[in-house]
Amino acid sequence: MARNSRVILSKGIRMDKNYQNCLTYSEQQMVSLCTNNRVVESNDYSFIREEKNVLIVQQPYGVCLQANYLAFQNTDYSNKWFFAFIDRVEYNSPNSTKIYYTIDEFSTWWSYWEPHECFIVREHTMDDTIGANTIPEGLDTGDYVANGVQALNIDGNITYVCCACTELPTGFGNLSGGTVYNGVFSGLYYQVFRTPQDARNFLKAIDSAGKADAVYNIFLIPKNIADAASSSGTLVFSQYTAESQTWYSALLPSSDYAHTLYTTPAITHPNTLNGYVPKNNKLWIGDYNYLLVSNNVGQDYTYKYEDFINNEARFKVVGAISNGASIKVVPMNYKLLEDVAGEESLYSYCYGITAPKYPTCAWTTDPYTNWLTQNSINIAGVRIDAQSASIIAGGLSMVGGAALAATGIGGTAGVGLLASGAAGMFNSMQSNYQRDIQPLQSRGSASTGDVTYSASQMYIPCYAMTIKAEYARAIDDFLTRFGYKTNRLKLPNQLGRSIFNYVEIGKSEIIGYSKTNTLSVPAESMEIINSIYRSGVTLWHNHANIGNYSLNNTIVQE
Repeated sequence: MARNSRVILSKGIRMDKNYQNCLTYSEQQMVSLCTNNRVVESNDYSFIREEKNVLIVQQPYGVCLQANYLAFQNTDYSNKWFFAFIDRVEYNSPNSTKIYYTIDEFSTWWSYWEPHECFIVREHTMDDTIGANTIPEGLDTGDYVANGVQALNIDGNITYVCCACTELPTGFGNLSGGTVYNGVFSGLYYQVFRTPQDARNFLKAIDSAGKADAVYNIFLIPKNIADAASSSGTLVFSQYTAESQTWYSALLPSSDYAHTLYTTPAITHPNTLNGYVPKNNKLWIGDYNYLLVSNNVGQDYTYKYEDFINNEARFKVVGAISNGASIKVVPMNYKLLEDVAGEESLYSYCYGITAPKYPTCAWTTDPYTNWLTQNSINIAGVRIDAQSASIIAGGLSMVGGAALAATGIGGTAGVGLLASGAAGMFNSMQSNYQRDIQPLQSRGSASTGDVTYSASQMYIPCYAMTIKAEYARAIDDFLTRFGYKTNRLKLPNQLGRSIFNYVEIGKSEIIGYSKTNTLSVPAESMEIINSIYRSGVTLWHNHANIGNYSLNNTIVQE
């Protein structure tokens, strides 16, 4: 029997039998790797059967102990090389040793099959721009902290006094043209005063005229609403001239819509996550980094930077003169397709947040009407309690017939990973509680508007909220190691990164099939390869880099 089969015993080969780390080397590259790391090589062996898993080599036991990997080829029958992990080395005689091995199915057959489209659970992305990958990872984010605050300037703490009257006596104002304010009809006539003393003088004067009952309501409005109306020609401030004792009209009729009070410059996301700069851009999305806008009276809204065009948050503040003033902060070009949204042209009113109502003032005419007017605007509106499904409006409560289901974001987000190679690490990082990021929600009562005004807090703060650096680093390391959750039918990305690619497919998926016109992969070997991908595998592109996750794993440009 011919003894032409070749055997190479190698040392320092870093792959593992559990196939957590594999090499994307061609057959010839694997041969070169084994040759460059050989302990001993011989070509005088009889036919080696890969399925027998035992080989007697004519080498001393001490020499064979150095090896952890082998390659062999039966040259008389095929040019095919087989690669194997050395399981154990057994003394046979002074000059011969038994080597027990397990075929490295992945490296042996890597060049003989090609991938097909299948369901990918996780992999490293080829597009890591901010906002391109938003599928929740389900990882524990910890508490969120503010990395800075920016106030949307509405000049809310500088106010004028507005007096709403059912009529004005002769000489107290010009009321021609109807009563339409900011496009809304009103049966009242508004008089706006720059100072409380002007308003006090007006009340004395109208009371002396016997028309005190004509004063229906008195409330504060922010200066910039009045200034915006004045600049557009719709407002003239009421003032008292002592010499002639004449009152001039304050608010002339107008059919204008709400006035734009302020347009913010672009608000970009912070440069760090609580001081940590992530490698993976997925950490810049709203799950870990978002903008919290509050009205300081218990209502807030979370905005994700990636939902704005170019990841730049812009807002428009609009206001209208009304009882207590109506002000709304509206995001610009938010959650709109880029080909639909125009430059500062479209506003997402449904995602806006209202500013707190301004105080209603007291005056000495009708005590009951005074009290009712003073309190009604600041009584809390409708509040929905998700636990009891009760609807509370003012002081009345109605219990609903069905409880509302309180939903969370965390919890089931990591189901697809529980049996994967990332399972152990994922379980230790999985979120076990609801996150702070929620849609618009009330956490207080609108009745706090008065104290908010008294505390000079009538503005709209924008908080740059991020996860803590400790959690950011842990999540970043996880994403570096295991890529992003993908959940798509596609070709696996096996070679798209410079150092390594992680790929995990669905539990019943098939990664690929034997190539045509080449040696077919045995069915048993192909099933092992499929199982490797189902559990998740890290594909290294250079043997020297195996295990070094600190390297810059850049995207390979095609």
